[in-house]
Amino acid sequence: MCGRYSLGLNRLQLEEVTGRVVPAEYKPSYNIAPTQSAAVILNTQPDRIELLRFGLIPAWSVASGNKGYTMINARAETLGAKATFRALVGTKRCVVLADGYYEWKKVETVKEPYRIVSRQGLLHMAGLWTESTQEDGSVLRSFSIITVPPNDLLSAIHDRMPVLLTVAEMDNWLTDGDVNLLDAAPSGDVNAFRVSVAVNNPRNNSSNLIVPLALK
Repeated sequence: MCGRYSLGLNRLQLEEVTGRVVPAEYKPSYNIAPTQSAAVILNTQPDRIELLRFGLIPAWSVASGNKGYTMINARAETLGAKATFRALVGTKRCVVLADGYYEWKKVETVKEPYRIVSRQGLLHMAGLWTESTQEDGSVLRSFSIITVPPNDLLSAIHDRMPVLLTVAEMDNWLTDGDVNLLDAAPSGDVNAFRVSVAVNNPRNNSSNLIVPLALK
């Protein structure tokens, strides 16, 4: 799964790197967790960055009163089989921006946190988004990150990884391109290293979280 990640660039840096307008409300974060707002590029507004809630809230869950029901990840293999995601694949695609994500490797009874980064720059994670009307009449936009079985490098850490798109694949995904793009990035495109267990607490949010453990 992919339930925690980071985007430490400030607003001006993010605008320069992506060439897109970034909302004034955007704030960098080294420990983005479900329910928090995060930077996303939507297929409906590909020239700008929007802030959406991490953890997709289906419209039907609000209508049924199950307000706590969220989906932080969507399995690529079953997108067509699940009604919630099947409807979104053709209408509400997005790219979730990150400079790295965290995953936990189970070693006996301990879970060791790792940070996974791209060797090319930013991570462009394929996702789906939706909007749901809340009880007070407001509209909440939320997203889910699409995952696949991992490449050889990351399989030693976890049994899932987010779909990481190249810039060309990102543009293709946003314009309703081929879903066959949803595959694991090659091992040579990413790097993984252990980080401090401080990342386990989502309240911790500093640049110390992204420092390789061996260098501390």
